[in-house]
Amino acid sequence: MHFAPSDSEDKAMRRYLYAIVTLFVAVCVSAVAVARQHLWDWGDIVFLYRVHAIAYGTRALCKAHQYFSEYTPNPYACDVAAARVEYAAMRFSYRDGVQDYTPFGDWLNCGKWCNWRAGLRFQFDRDGIPVVNYGSGKYYYNPVTIAMYGLAMHGRYIRGDMNARRGLMAAVARLVSLQDSRGAFPYDFSYEAYHPGWVSGMAQGLALSLLARVYHLTGDPHYLAVGDKAFDFLVIPSSKGGTLGDLSYVRGGSANEIIFEEYPAQPPEYTLNGFMYAMLGVYDWSRLPAKRSEAAAKYFPEAVHSLRVILPYYDLGGFTTYDLRHITLHKKPTIGVNYHATHVYLLHALVCITHDPVLSKYEQLWASYVPK
Repeated sequence: MHFAPSDSEDKAMRRYLYAIVTLFVAVCVSAVAVARQHLWDWGDIVFLYRVHAIAYGTRALCKAHQYFSEYTPNPYACDVAAARVEYAAMRFSYRDGVQDYTPFGDWLNCGKWCNWRAGLRFQFDRDGIPVVNYGSGKYYYNPVTIAMYGLAMHGRYIRGDMNARRGLMAAVARLVSLQDSRGAFPYDFSYEAYHPGWVSGMAQGLALSLLARVYHLTGDPHYLAVGDKAFDFLVIPSSKGGTLGDLSYVRGGSANEIIFEEYPAQPPEYTLNGFMYAMLGVYDWSRLPAKRSEAAAKYFPEAVHSLRVILPYYDLGGFTTYDLRHITLHKKPTIGVNYHATHVYLLHALVCITHDPVLSKYEQLWASYVPK
């Protein structure tokens, strides 16, 4: 016997299908806009359009299946399915950054694979330092971008590219010039809800990684002094204007367990990649003859403990989430598809340092979710 849908069911289904079509069109338009801003190449735009079409088509089919199903075991299943399809289509790989981590070597193999390509988003100033356009048309110095660029140049230099030393020293000089009297590397532009002058634990940690390598290369004690100040600011509580948070906003966590916050806020978002980047910076600093190296050596295992506590919350069952705003802010999970690879290779680096079984478990689990 055939039962026709009720008026309410029919209207609900029409609204649902309309939402899918609207979302699909919006995403395709945004794909073009993002590609034009970042790449300025129509071949890239077509490719990105196809990837987004496949990913959102996967999500739409999944949502349609869920609509007619009585039981959905994972509320994020469709987001996970779309993310995995997009990850594969974009040919992301965690293998690029996987290495046996050392505090003075080529940071995460960045000298080998990190690509710096000028376009609408990135330009280089007259000293060869990258500046970033966040949509206003004006270009800004970003301490994270500069530190990563410097780390890439360091990697190229120790791999034998003698010309990279100039870029390395220019990058560290610019980064040092951005440090304020507190030891922070503040951002002089607005970003989402953050106003000029905001600070980031990721910026502090990446600066430590770069300064550690430059000191190891040059032996110049000036870099030790700069790094000590950067470390001291990193461990100032976010409630007092610094970047050190705690895990009191997640079940099983407490105010006594630390986290280095990429985006200090109340409530915190607990961004995973920024926390792990900062952890590597603290570890790198602990391996130097600096005044604050002993303190860094004490903070690092505390951060490892916190990471063990918090890692399960980033697992959506087949993919990872960028942060924990779905827990702390009760919003939809933030899935940055390319960040899944970042999570895997950062965990690998930390496993190389700590040999921690919990970190190793999640590295292997998350690596199993995607193609190598």
